[in-house]
Amino acid sequence: MGKYKFNPFTKTLDKVGLDLANVPKGSILCFDGEKWTYLPPGEAGKILKAQGENNLPTWGESESPGGPGGVAGYGFAEGGYSGSYLSDLDRYSDSNYTWSSRKDLISPSRRSLGGFSLGSNYGFAEMGMDSDGNTLKDCDKYSHSSDAWSNRQDSPDPARIEVADFSLGSDYGYTSAGWGGAYLKDCDRYSDSGNSWSSRSDMPDPARRYLCGGFSLGNDYGFVVGGRDSSGNKLKDCDRYTDSSNSWIGRTDLPSPARQTSAIFSLEEDYGFSAGGCDEYSNDMFDCNRYSNSNDSWSNRSDIPFPSRQNLRGFSLGNDNGFIEGGNGNGYLKDCDTYSNSNDSWSNRPDMPDPTRQALAGFSLE
Repeated sequence: MGKYKFNPFTKTLDKVGLDLANVPKGSILCFDGEKWTYLPPGEAGKILKAQGENNLPTWGESESPGGPGGVAGYGFAEGGYSGSYLSDLDRYSDSNYTWSSRKDLISPSRRSLGGFSLGSNYGFAEMGMDSDGNTLKDCDKYSHSSDAWSNRQDSPDPARIEVADFSLGSDYGYTSAGWGGAYLKDCDRYSDSGNSWSSRSDMPDPARRYLCGGFSLGNDYGFVVGGRDSSGNKLKDCDRYTDSSNSWIGRTDLPSPARQTSAIFSLEEDYGFSAGGCDEYSNDMFDCNRYSNSNDSWSNRSDIPFPSRQNLRGFSLGNDNGFIEGGNGNGYLKDCDTYSNSNDSWSNRPDMPDPTRQALAGFSLE
């Protein structure tokens, strides 16, 4: 990343003072307030010792050179709750580690909404709850190239909150489950080219809300995981939707514990991730688990950074990097952290703009 590295302590891009082209990928970088040093891969124990003795902050692994920044593409945070209902739309660029404000959502401000993206230019905000406690059917489309929102066809009845979303191909977005006066198992598909919604096969029992979320793999498979049923039980369910056959099938459950309101993202065309969340005893979670569709199996991955949190959001950029943003962990958060699947490691990214928030939605555009 050239001669700059994001400093998670000062939230700035700082000069490295050495040429990263000559630093082996996977090295551990640290900064003592004046200069940068590094240790080659496998020397993490030494830097942790140095940190304890000299108060040197530790850094994530070095990345390939090529100018300041990380992964190409943009992640977005939309709406949410910070003590008040939000209409904010904020954009994160990992290529230069910066957040910027974009055009606010169309009124009303809302929380517990859904979001998905279609193609490389369009993001969507749908449903949710406004500040008067009304559940919504709104569906709004964001154009990145023009930084503008437009109203689209309302989602089918009932209005609802806390849905799981995913998208397949460049034309279809899906919303499933949630709460709309009752716990739901509806699945509805939005066609952007037709600006229309159609009902699809219901999800398997049980009806559920507070889902961890949804993710897609390839152009035919969507997944929904976790949540809470109408008896108040947290869930470990993982269900897969096949668009070509309009059918659902149960897949291997999430590892224990059962959970709700995790962040969800997918990488490559085989892996889905659940990060953070709230367990069956209402504890905030650090857990990160990876699902492989080809093996129908889950595996534990490195825990998310402090603090544990729930009601956060996830998105992915490229084939190797997932991101988590916002949430609630002993207070509302504006943290943004990234996960490298190839290294099974997390690193800090710049905080989201104020305010801190939970119950937000998000999407990514590449």
